[in-house]
Amino acid sequence: MLWMNLPAGQPECGIALFRSEIVIDRPCEISYDASADEFCRIYLDGECISRGPERGSAQYWFKISGKLHLAAGKHRLTAEVFAFGIKLTAYAQESVRHGFYWQDSAGLFNDWQCKVMENITFSEPFPDWGVYPRVHVGKEFTGVLDGGGDAPWQKVEFFADDRILHDRMLPEMRFEKCDAWHYDSGLVTFDHYMCAYGSYRFEGHGEVQMRWSETPYVNEEYNPFVFVGDKGNRDGKFFVGNRDVFEVDGCLDWQDFHFRAGRYLEIAVTGDVKISKMEFYRTGYPWKFKELPPTGSEKLDRFARMVLRTIECCTWETFMDCPFFEQLMYVGDSRITALLTYVLTDDKRLVEKALKFFAMSLQSNGMIYSHTPAKHEQMIPSFALIWVLMLRDYAEVSGNIALVKELLPAARRIMEAFPPENGWLFLDWVPTWNNGVPNGGCAINWLWCQALENQSFLENFCGNTDSAAHYLDQARKISEKLCRENWDDKVGLFTDWNTHYDFNEHTQVLALLCDTLPPEKARRIVDVMQNFYFIEKSSAYFSFYYLQAMFKHKQKTLFDRRVQKFLEFEDQGLDTTPENFGSETRSDCHVWSGHPLYFILKKPV
Repeated sequence: MLWMNLPAGQPECGIALFRSEIVIDRPCEISYDASADEFCRIYLDGECISRGPERGSAQYWFKISGKLHLAAGKHRLTAEVFAFGIKLTAYAQESVRHGFYWQDSAGLFNDWQCKVMENITFSEPFPDWGVYPRVHVGKEFTGVLDGGGDAPWQKVEFFADDRILHDRMLPEMRFEKCDAWHYDSGLVTFDHYMCAYGSYRFEGHGEVQMRWSETPYVNEEYNPFVFVGDKGNRDGKFFVGNRDVFEVDGCLDWQDFHFRAGRYLEIAVTGDVKISKMEFYRTGYPWKFKELPPTGSEKLDRFARMVLRTIECCTWETFMDCPFFEQLMYVGDSRITALLTYVLTDDKRLVEKALKFFAMSLQSNGMIYSHTPAKHEQMIPSFALIWVLMLRDYAEVSGNIALVKELLPAARRIMEAFPPENGWLFLDWVPTWNNGVPNGGCAINWLWCQALENQSFLENFCGNTDSAAHYLDQARKISEKLCRENWDDKVGLFTDWNTHYDFNEHTQVLALLCDTLPPEKARRIVDVMQNFYFIEKSSAYFSFYYLQAMFKHKQKTLFDRRVQKFLEFEDQGLDTTPENFGSETRSDCHVWSGHPLYFILKKPV
């Protein structure tokens, strides 16, 4: 398969342009397949006809397919192709080798030229470090369709690329004009948190600087290393971050080349520049949610609507941990988001894509990547176990035995490889833990026990009764060992230290979620947790497992007490559920904090 590239010797660039012109003497309809590395927008006669390909990985690349209805006369096809490379591309974007692919059924567009987009430079973003780069557009910029400047077009070079191009897994993402915003004194404020493409026209002479933000901060005491600061009730005045810059000398039209996220857009203008057009086009996965039943509580109903907005902002062509900072699809986030979608919609396509892509990331050591697609590799063994739990969730809800059988070998490899020799043993962000890693192994081992029980379920689901018995026997042995070595009978809880000085919620709730935990110990744990305060608490993320355990053991008091912390988000001026509790949470939009809605909609405790 032949792809197009810039001629040899071209410098590394941010965006490349490819174009082909034809003249036809009669109307015709043609079908086409196209693709790009990393991403492209394709225009026919100045109108954008497609964006893509759908976000994939190096092992599984997608194509763009469509039809063109061409009238007699002249036509120009232009492709705006990202070429940011490993340094500047978004963290959730993979790359094989820069290039553009086009094939149409009539072979009409076959004479191609290319060039580097001129009069535009790119720099790393901050603080939203995981997204696409910032732009600096020079005054000589003439627009994408005019090549950005006066440099001549050149003949493309062709190269053989052996990646297989696959049809889309997902529907087209939303692209809907949004009018729910207002502009005042250099600040665009959106009615709700937004993932959107901006389209602007600047007229005059001077400079425009723009930056998106989730929220301003209360003061300048912002920590640039962990990306947190006091956000108060989301009514501060201090913005942080570097900006997109546009030099204007007459008239400049600009369309964002990828979506941006937040609730605010700060705009600073110098000279006599006027913004004569400003439009925003909302994007995200095109969910069709079921009508929410009334919960009987107005506060719960408002929280439910907040969760729906968060899901819409944290789902695109993958699940996203947060749309502002990273946009990466992590296992830990994805499982919780998937469970929410099960009670809110019948659409399981994004869940199925996530399950498949994590399975495709399986490595020789038996672990999957913690996030994928991604330009950097990362392994979190606990997330590999959570992927097994996610697969069990899907099997139980969907009944899709064919997909479960397809993914079962990956789950087996994880079970066989655990515990791995290396990897980041992250479990949760706890102040007394080092980089999210527990002070001992009890919690992780209970999670392993739970994954083995889930693996046993999956084997039974697929008709493998002997394998199911094998995994359940392994789970029983781990449970017995933990009950023997890590149980503090004086306190009535499990400890992560053999010296019995360390207690955390994580170990207790993971034990409670295991069916192999002896019932008498389960009863003791929930009794002690009613009033035991010398225990490390779960973050908003890991509170999912806390609520799941309380739900399972019908502990309404503990369940309601924890849910109350999530209902306080609204009082903090939030429009979406944040990454964690408190005013110094990093991200204001993190769907894992919407998980109480899953239990509320499922049934009462």
